Amino acid sequence: MKKVFFLQMFYVLLTIFLFSLLWEFALEGFLFLDSHEGIVAKIEDVLTTTVIALLALIFPVYKGLALIRNWQELEKKQGLRLDQRITSLDSVKSVLMGTLLRIKKAEDRIERERNIFLNMLDQLPACFHLQAKDYTIPFANKMFRERFGNPENGMCYQLMHQRSTPCEPCSTFRVFDSFKTESNIWTAPDGRTYLTVVTPFEDLDDTTLLMEMGIDITSEQKAKDELKQTLDEQEEYIKERTRDLERSNSALRDFTSFAAHDLKEPLRKIMVFSERIQNIIHVEPGDTGQQYLAGLQQAAVRMEILIDDLLRLSEISSQKITFRPVDLNKVVAEVIADLDPSFPGC
Repeated sequence: MKKVFFLQMFYVLLTIFLFSLLWEFALEGFLFLDSHEGIVAKIEDVLTTTVIALLALIFPVYKGLALIRNWQELEKKQGLRLDQRITSLDSVKSVLMGTLLRIKKAEDRIERERNIFLNMLDQLPACFHLQAKDYTIPFANKMFRERFGNPENGMCYQLMHQRSTPCEPCSTFRVFDSFKTESNIWTAPDGRTYLTVVTPFEDLDDTTLLMEMGIDITSEQKAKDELKQTLDEQEEYIKERTRDLERSNSALRDFTSFAAHDLKEPLRKIMVFSERIQNIIHVEPGDTGQQYLAGLQQAAVRMEILIDDLLRLSEISSQKITFRPVDLNKVVAEVIADLDPSFPGC
C-alpha cells in the first residue's frame, strides 16, 4: 500500500515538472508573456516550481502515511479484511466510509435495543428509574411516574423524599463510590414499604448511572409486623399466665404447709390422750378395749404420715422427684389393719 502511495506522489511531482517545462518553453513564447527570458532562468523557474510543489506535498504525504498506518493497526486489532486490494486514496476513503457506516448501523442497533429494553422496564410491576450523580432521573418507568411524579418536574430527593435539599447521607449514592450492588428496605413518605435494589452501570456515552428498582412489599411487611405483634402479645400472655401459675402454686404450698401444721396439732392431742387413757384405765392385754386403743394410736400415726406425705407432695414442683422401692405386702397389711375395725370378723 505504501509503495502505491509513493508512486502516486511521484506521478504528481512528475506531472508538475513536465507542466512547468511546457509552460516555460512553449506556452510563454506562444502567449508572448516573457519572450526575453533566457534558458537558465527558465530552468530555474521550473526547478523552483517543482521544489514548491514538493514542499506543498510534504504534509499530505505525512497524513497519508499516518492514515495507512492507522488502517493497518485497525486491520490487526479488529480482523478487518478487504474485498479487494487498496490501490488508491479513493479506495481508502471508500473503505473508511464503509467502516463508519457499519459503526453507525451498530450504534443505531444498540439504540434500538436500548429503547426496547426501556420499554420493557416501563411495563414492570415495580418502580424502576435511572439515577444520575446530579440528582436527576434520566429515565423512570410507568409505576414510578404514577407514584412519585414526572422526573422532569424535580430532583430525586424532591420526588421520592419530598425534600428541598439532598439526603445526607444517601444510601443510594453510596453505590457511586463502592460500585457494588446493594439492597435495602425503604418506607416512602406515603407509607408504602419497598425492597430496593441498586446496581451501577455505564451508559452508551460512558456516563455512570445507577439502576434502582423498588418492589412494593407493603402488604408483606404489614403481615410480618402483625405477626410479630401477635407473637409478642402471646409471649406476654404466656408470661402473665406463668406468673399467675407461680403465684397459685406458691399459695397452694403455703396453704398446704399451714393445713398440715394445723392438722398435726389436734392429731398430737389424740395420740397423747389415747396414751393417757391406756395408762389410767385397767385393760387386759388382748382385750377389745386394748385393741381399740392400739388401733387409735396406729390410725393417728398413719394420719401423721399422710399429712407429711401431703406436705411433700405440695413441694414436688420445686424439688427433684426421687423414687424408691415399696414393699406392697406391707402396704396391703396396713390397709387390712385399717379396715379390720370397720369390718370385724372378715
